[in-house]
Amino acid sequence: MSEERKSGRTAWGWMAAYLFLRWILGTLPGYTFDVNAYKRWALFAARDGLTQVYRTSDFDYPPLYAYLLWPIGKLYGLLSPEALQSMSDTTLLTVLIKLPPLFFDLLLAWVLARFGRDLDLRGAKPLLLGTKRLAWGLVLPAFYLLNPAVLIDTAYWGQPDCIHSTFVVVAFLALAAGAPGVDSPAVLGRIRGAGAAWVALALATLMKPLGAPYLPLLLALTVAWYGLRGAMLGIAAAAVTTLVVLLPFLLNNPAKTLFDRLVGDVGAMPYTSVNGHNLWWALGGWRNAEEPWLGPLTATHVGLLLFGALLVALLWLGHRMHRTPQGAAGRVGTTAGQGLTLALVLGVGFFMLSTHMHENHLFIAIPLVLPLLPLAPRHQKPMLLLAFALTFGIALNLLLHDLTVPQQPPFTWGGPSGVESVHLKRPFFVTELWTIRLGTAWNLALFAALLVALFRRPGLLDAVGPDERHPS
Repeated sequence: MSEERKSGRTAWGWMAAYLFLRWILGTLPGYTFDVNAYKRWALFAARDGLTQVYRTSDFDYPPLYAYLLWPIGKLYGLLSPEALQSMSDTTLLTVLIKLPPLFFDLLLAWVLARFGRDLDLRGAKPLLLGTKRLAWGLVLPAFYLLNPAVLIDTAYWGQPDCIHSTFVVVAFLALAAGAPGVDSPAVLGRIRGAGAAWVALALATLMKPLGAPYLPLLLALTVAWYGLRGAMLGIAAAAVTTLVVLLPFLLNNPAKTLFDRLVGDVGAMPYTSVNGHNLWWALGGWRNAEEPWLGPLTATHVGLLLFGALLVALLWLGHRMHRTPQGAAGRVGTTAGQGLTLALVLGVGFFMLSTHMHENHLFIAIPLVLPLLPLAPRHQKPMLLLAFALTFGIALNLLLHDLTVPQQPPFTWGGPSGVESVHLKRPFFVTELWTIRLGTAWNLALFAALLVALFRRPGLLDAVGPDERHPS
């Protein structure tokens, strides 16, 4: 048997094993508070019509998720008509509701594989593990699909975070194809350029508001890499995309009702931190974020000011790097790796500094950090450590706020503490509480280290500049 044929059979074998693992995890109840809500929305959309889901249910996502849930509800009705009529819950519905996350996990893995394969063909330095040299076209998708945080969040819990994350990653990778330097591969085939990037980020925001914080950075990079004309083209493409997605809902719902649901539901849980291990959890989670905190300023105001300051600092740093000659050839312009690094730090910073953050809202950092690994040939080990450190912090945050895991040893060691869990209406266990504190300290220390590495000289951005050994 030829090596190519043998390699193909091995790949299919691994894929079959992975899908079997996802099927097992897909049958588990997951994070039932949210999964049950997704089920209701799918069933109501199928029964009452896609565009009526805001009116007839408690659907509180932007409309793109309704487009994904509606066919799930319809399929469930075909496979189990009686269950759809009675709106009953079954394991079949649990599996079906986890199909969109599975699809987008595989799509994101394909995007990363395509990105890594392009860099492999361009002669990028492979990942060195001992004496083994691993191609990025295999490493990046494997690191994502088998990542513990991904398996917990999308496969077990059934959360749809990979959907908006896919669009954000596609947006910056598509845009990066126009960056100067040799670290700007033409990724994603024809899915590249300002128009594609803005369409992708519009879809991310129409899936979840967590896509919105990336808009200022995308605008700055678009102007840097494509000029004002490119930025105008991108904004127009995003506007058309938004109109196309919203139009069926606008035609079938009062505009005020739709606007109130879209905007009002963003603050549906107005707390300082909703189990997210960030600055506000360290200061006290599950507190009212809309009460005055510093004079007339609420915690929400302070969080927005802190994030705004970080955003301005990142844009200033990007501008400085854009005007600084890069590498031995003296090229001028922010490189693709530098743009992706700014996006990563922006995403981590939004989670760490903003209020209203949930335990799964740092998920996007995993697919954002992975493209940076092959773009830092001189700092491969530190970037790999960063990827593992982010994974550890995110996975720990998820596990510690699972509905059942913290009620099992070793988290129950020491018995109940005197600290009440506002969310679960029970006391934290002693080991559970101290592990939560450890996870919060880990995330804060990691964020601080990221900022130090980013703004010192030489900084983190210098680790992802053009590699002069590989001609463009």
